[in-house]
Amino acid sequence: MLLPSRTCSYQPPPTRIGLAAAALFAILGSFWVFSCGDQVAEEGDAGLDAIGDQDEEEPVDPNSCAFSGDGICDEPANCPLGTDSVDCIQACASGQNLHLFAAACAYRDPVESPPDDSRPSGGDFHRTGDLDRTLTVPSGYAPSSLEVVRHYRLFVPSSYDPARAVPLVVVLPGHRVDIYSLADYTQLNSSAELNRFIVVYAEQQWRRDGRWAWWTDWDWEDRGDQNPDLVFLRAIIAAVADDYNIDLGRVFLVGHSRGAAMAFIAALKLQETVAGGCSQSGFTEFGYRDTLAGWTDRHVPLFFIHGVEDRDVCIDCSAGGTCGAVPGQPCHTADASDTLVQTLVDLGWIVDDELVYRRLENVAHRWQPQLNQEWWGFLSSRPLEVEPR
Repeated sequence: MLLPSRTCSYQPPPTRIGLAAAALFAILGSFWVFSCGDQVAEEGDAGLDAIGDQDEEEPVDPNSCAFSGDGICDEPANCPLGTDSVDCIQACASGQNLHLFAAACAYRDPVESPPDDSRPSGGDFHRTGDLDRTLTVPSGYAPSSLEVVRHYRLFVPSSYDPARAVPLVVVLPGHRVDIYSLADYTQLNSSAELNRFIVVYAEQQWRRDGRWAWWTDWDWEDRGDQNPDLVFLRAIIAAVADDYNIDLGRVFLVGHSRGAAMAFIAALKLQETVAGGCSQSGFTEFGYRDTLAGWTDRHVPLFFIHGVEDRDVCIDCSAGGTCGAVPGQPCHTADASDTLVQTLVDLGWIVDDELVYRRLENVAHRWQPQLNQEWWGFLSSRPLEVEPR
């Protein structure tokens, strides 16, 4: 189904560009398609009047692209969105190389707001934008009474209204990555504005050996529930829900790399609070996967994204094995996405209903912002059944 055309200043290049540039345009285009409908060019009063006088925009010719019919989706890299339908509809349906034309697929899949079936927390704080906060939590070091101050950054979209509960997305960065670059890296502030959810960028603990790191290197068998990151994440959710009106049925954890590891673990360990999670370029280590044997608890909705060419976290790693992307590189104790997804399937997770896996060819170790809307749509449509406050 085609959406109405937008009033936008985007002009495609006159000739087809290469695949690498096309991938970049696809990423940028996915943000453009969601924002261009709200943009009005500064054309002077006459131009604004002309726009205001238009009762209805001219429909887009679905096949007016100069390259239409050549079997290649040329939106948005070489042609405006909505003008190469004969090729793009087929390309999107194939599910192949979606990173090259994700915006074209998003253009044909309009965003639908979930029903207002929220479980409000009742917070009435009004401030929007960025807000930096701290919490004092256990350190992870002996003695167990030792505490540390940990930071998190809150982003509240401009549309936030305390009268209506909104979802909460907690973002966990990769190893040694600070929280202050995450908004640009993930583009999740833009997604939050589009979908009306609050974002928290959670900081890793500064460890004694001089690095930010999640406590994935933990004794999961005997001390799993005492993990300091689980305490920290639970405290963040509680603190934000006290101040803001959070939909307690739509609290999600997402992360990249080692942050994905902790997001995955915490989504399962905090299943009474967390509705679902998204792991990008993720893994687990130190025997965590072994603790899942015989799982009988809730099948937490999970969305996995991983690049086949990832040389930092080999997609096919299994504890004790070697890496396929880097032949001969040992996996040590790491179980990466291929292994984790297969483990969940073996435990009964239903593919496409409780579990989605995007295994991306020609993609390395990074967050995939062009897929923000896809994982958000999957998770937000699967709320946790909890009681409102």
